[in-house]
Amino acid sequence: MWWLILSGAVALVVGIAVPLDLGRRNGGRWGIRRKARAVDPSPYRGATVHEESERGAPLLIRFAAGANVAWGLLTMLVFAPAGCLLLILASEAPIFAILLPPLLLSGFLLAFRLMGAAGALLEKRTEGIGRVVVWSVIHHLAVAVFFAVGALVMIHRSPLVGLIPSVPAAIGLVLALLLRVAARRAAVVQRDSHHRA
Repeated sequence: MWWLILSGAVALVVGIAVPLDLGRRNGGRWGIRRKARAVDPSPYRGATVHEESERGAPLLIRFAAGANVAWGLLTMLVFAPAGCLLLILASEAPIFAILLPPLLLSGFLLAFRLMGAAGALLEKRTEGIGRVVVWSVIHHLAVAVFFAVGALVMIHRSPLVGLIPSVPAAIGLVLALLLRVAARRAAVVQRDSHHRA
C-alpha cells in the first residue's frame, strides 16, 4: 500500500515539475507575448509601453505532457511490476507465461517513450509522437483484451476481476489520444509562428 502511495506522489510531483521546468526553459520556442502597459496615468504625460516576454507552451500541451510523464512513471513503478508479480503467481497457466511477458516488456519500454514524447512536445518537437501514440493505443487495448479474456477462461466464479485492468487501460488510451491532440496543437502553433516570421 505504501508503495502505491509513494509511487503516486512521485508521479504527481514529477508530472507537475517536468512541464514547469521544461516549459520555463523552452519558453522562447512558443513565441513572444506582447502586452501594452500605461507608464504614467497622467492625461498629459501618459504613454503606453509595449512589453515583450516569452510565451510558454499552451495549457493543453503542458497538461498532456505532465499527465503522460506521470502515467509513464506509474506504468514503470506500479503497473509493469504488478504484471511481473502476476506472472510469478500465475505460472501454472501456460497462456499467461506466453502472452504476458511481451506485454510487460512493452509496458516498461512504453513508459520511457511516453516520458520522452512528453519532453519533446514541450520542446515543440512533434516528429515521432504519432508512433508513440499508436504504440500506446495498441498496448492499452492489448492489456484490456488480455485480462478480459484471461478472466473469462480462468476465473469462472468472478469474471469481473479481469475487467479491473480495463480501468487503467482506458486511462492510458485517453492519455494517448490527449497526447495526439496536443501534438497537433503544437504543430499548428509551429506552423503559425513560421508564417509570422
